[in-house]
Amino acid sequence: MVHIILVLGLFIPVNGVFAEHEQTTRSIKADEQSTRVIDSTLFDSARLEDAKPRAIPIRIYVPVGSGPFPVIVFSHGLGGTKEQYEYLLRAWAEAGYLVVTPTHAGSDYDALWSNGRDMVRLRFLAIISSEKQRANRARDVSFILDSLPTLEKKFPELAKKIDMKHVGAAGHSFGAHTSLALAGANVHFKDKPPKLADPRVVAAIAISPPGVGTAGFQSDSWSTISVPVLSIRGQKDNGVRGQPPQWRDGPYQGMPSDNKKCHAIVQGQHADHMFFLGEQKSVDKKKSLDDVTHLTVAFWNSVLKEKQQQSFPDKAVTFSSSRMDISCK
Repeated sequence: MVHIILVLGLFIPVNGVFAEHEQTTRSIKADEQSTRVIDSTLFDSARLEDAKPRAIPIRIYVPVGSGPFPVIVFSHGLGGTKEQYEYLLRAWAEAGYLVVTPTHAGSDYDALWSNGRDMVRLRFLAIISSEKQRANRARDVSFILDSLPTLEKKFPELAKKIDMKHVGAAGHSFGAHTSLALAGANVHFKDKPPKLADPRVVAAIAISPPGVGTAGFQSDSWSTISVPVLSIRGQKDNGVRGQPPQWRDGPYQGMPSDNKKCHAIVQGQHADHMFFLGEQKSVDKKKSLDDVTHLTVAFWNSVLKEKQQQSFPDKAVTFSSSRMDISCK
């Protein structure tokens, strides 16, 4: 494995907004065969926090080979970071996708644990209810997409790698909320809602998405999604307020039946909410994680790569097993 550390001092205009890279440390880790990992930080001057541009740390998984590669932006769950979900994001990169995952400040690990262990549950409920945080997350993703063409010119590792015509959004838990918002979900706000949908997003994966009554999702929230979507949950995937796993079926049930929507339920006592982080090592968990990886790659291949012989709703049936139930509409 090769490790390269570069210190950058760049100030890059992106669509009229400045994306600063001031003294940003960028580490590049190169596998022998398949994937490079770039860590960097974007700064959005259009959103000031404590009189400073909003910082968006990002990790980019860059496939080896000639591009361009479709782009996937993955959002972590509440209390997460860009360092998580490596098993899944690296697999997507190895399958020929350029994957970007940010740390969403304000709903990341530091924000959740800032007041100590005793306050974690209260902090969680406050963050998941924050209109500012649900908007910031989607805007982070859109800003990343705004920045990619300029980053491609600045970083040789990204040259001719980025296909902006084929962009997917994905996420887990609160990140699934983000991906659905970008895909066109109607997120409710007390006042005039901000525009969160991004027309560049042409498909989405929502892992453990929240259902009705959380983060501005209501029963009418998903009828406005017209792009292909794969939603996934676990058999024991309860909500933080005690909602049953079936609560997470709401987004799929609320989407239009247009032969573009599929829903998978991972079976097993191990398939709880945190299972999708990929940190468990038992044989059953590993098999189920492999199923999730293969299913999601098949979905991306069907919606982000043009030369496909079989549509995903047809192909998805082949992934049904004792470990996973799949339905499409």
